[in-house]
Amino acid sequence: MDRKQLGQLIGIMVIIKSVLPMVFIQMEISEFVWFVTVYLIAAYIRLYDNRLFCLPAKLYVWVAFPVLAVQISLSVILEFVKKAIPGIEKNVMYFADTERLFVLVVSVSLFLMFKNMDIKHSAFVNKIAASTFAVYLIHNNPLLLRILWLDIFKTNEFVDEPWFILHMIGTILCVYVVCTVIDMLCARTVIPWVTRFYTFLWEKICAAASRIGAYSQWFLAKL
Repeated sequence: MDRKQLGQLIGIMVIIKSVLPMVFIQMEISEFVWFVTVYLIAAYIRLYDNRLFCLPAKLYVWVAFPVLAVQISLSVILEFVKKAIPGIEKNVMYFADTERLFVLVVSVSLFLMFKNMDIKHSAFVNKIAASTFAVYLIHNNPLLLRILWLDIFKTNEFVDEPWFILHMIGTILCVYVVCTVIDMLCARTVIPWVTRFYTFLWEKICAAASRIGAYSQWFLAKL
């Protein structure tokens, strides 16, 4: 797949996953499609040089925050008109959902901002950043979603409260810290044991395959 084909594929997938759902609110598309879309966008940024990807970091802020302001404004407007339009209250995340075009533009802009920033090496930051994917896998696990957000943090009870923002920030920090600690503990305890086990198992499989290969050669030589 060349550069043009990859760009066209990304465009099609963004339209399917980010644009069309803003027109057809009830449209349901697999989450897998979104993960593939994000992966392809990252691949395009990594593989191909483009002037849009090499601008000064501060310029991406001027893209991200106006788009974010528009998104928030539309969400506020939707909040005010939801009582006048039957059924609209079910779509309070209409403009703010993870896969919406506004969120995609803001996310890519912030990613490019940090990509082009001249940040000095920090062992602490790298240590914390190494657990980011694990944090995502832990807290977004379908088995934990309801327990975490409804039973433990009771997020739904704070939506209309004046301290909702503080509750949200505290919840995010708490989840990130706890999940990071879990990942670090696993890296020191469970992961080494699992690695040794699979290494041992793989060595046994390779040895068995080698013996089978040798026996096969001996058997064929006897024919």
